[in-house]
Amino acid sequence: MACLLSASMQACVIDGDGSDDPVVEQDSSGKADTLFENGPLYLTGGFDGSKRFGMWVDTMDFARRIERDYGKPLSFTYFINTCYFDTQVTGSWIGKALSEPEVIVRWALTQQVLNEGHEIANHAVRHQDGTNWSYDQWLAEIDEFHQLVEKNLFRPVYEPGVGAVFPQWRPMPEAGPRETGAACEIDGDCDSGICLPVAKDASFCSTGCNKHNPCANGTVCGAPDWNTSKDRCVPVPAFPVEYQGQELFDETGKPNLDHPALKPIKLTGFRAPQLGHNQALFQVLEQFHYRYDTSKILGVGPPKRVVQNGQMFDDMYEFALMKNPGSLTVPMDYNYKVNDGSYERMLQDYQRSIVDAYNARKRTPWNIGHHFALWQDGGYWRAMQGAFEFAAQGCPDGNGALQCEHVE
Repeated sequence: MACLLSASMQACVIDGDGSDDPVVEQDSSGKADTLFENGPLYLTGGFDGSKRFGMWVDTMDFARRIERDYGKPLSFTYFINTCYFDTQVTGSWIGKALSEPEVIVRWALTQQVLNEGHEIANHAVRHQDGTNWSYDQWLAEIDEFHQLVEKNLFRPVYEPGVGAVFPQWRPMPEAGPRETGAACEIDGDCDSGICLPVAKDASFCSTGCNKHNPCANGTVCGAPDWNTSKDRCVPVPAFPVEYQGQELFDETGKPNLDHPALKPIKLTGFRAPQLGHNQALFQVLEQFHYRYDTSKILGVGPPKRVVQNGQMFDDMYEFALMKNPGSLTVPMDYNYKVNDGSYERMLQDYQRSIVDAYNARKRTPWNIGHHFALWQDGGYWRAMQGAFEFAAQGCPDGNGALQCEHVE
């Protein structure tokens, strides 16, 4: 392909936040094979986090728009922290879920992105820096992540003529017309002026919410502990759900793991919290059959097999964050934030990086990593959208000439 907008990182290998880490040169022992030569440019976009309901919806809706406007499928990779899906977790550096309804809605939104063709990947449980962790510490963290995810996220189940069987999004029965939780088509249908497109065929009136602005009519806030910033209110999906004559989810939203249609997703990608990685991490990821990691900041070059402390992991690729020559920093929103980078500088850097990867570097895959955050008043998120739209358009220059013409 060319700039492959359908490229979650998983698609590249199958069929940091933290600080502005120093660049490490590519390890020449990592088997730079021909997998990525003479093919398309894989342009990958990922998000760390998973807390903010509004970002789940906004990112999905942007991908829908790219496909609608340009005919280019766009699949993101979401690196989730399961502390946001667990009210009982301890030791988290970034908080946890505060209620079961919050957990139910967050799982439902995560399932929705799977249903729409995106990828879910591993950002660990507690977002702790594991740079100095032992093998046993990494094993415990990764195993805990899998235990929770594999009981709550499933391969999409589709019914002919109906679409995805779950989640089932419905207006909240408590909501009157134009109120939070009511069905809508455009922002003007809602008193709040916010019509939230939770799914391709399901939009609901929403409003801003936080600790001091609770959600109404049985809808749920993704950030009920925030004091000033606001998230969005989202309806709770309808339960129970039946499929093929059996209960798929009970009235509380608990999945029936004995139902033959419920098959857990397969996790294949990892990004370390704080980008803190070591040899023990990769040994554990290898044990769990991961296919790629994206925890390193490396010099510009093609993806290679992971090499750490002289040990090569033959079945695992490194999709590193790389600083394009002339850019302010690596393509991650946090790094632009700590370097006082503007929206304009980020968009300029990202566009140049895509063109350089396509032309100067013979379509070397390019990886952009952001967070579920709206830093710079949402400017970084707008810049990321602008970069992907630029690629979908074929990377037009100032005169309209296409610089990466063959885009899938």
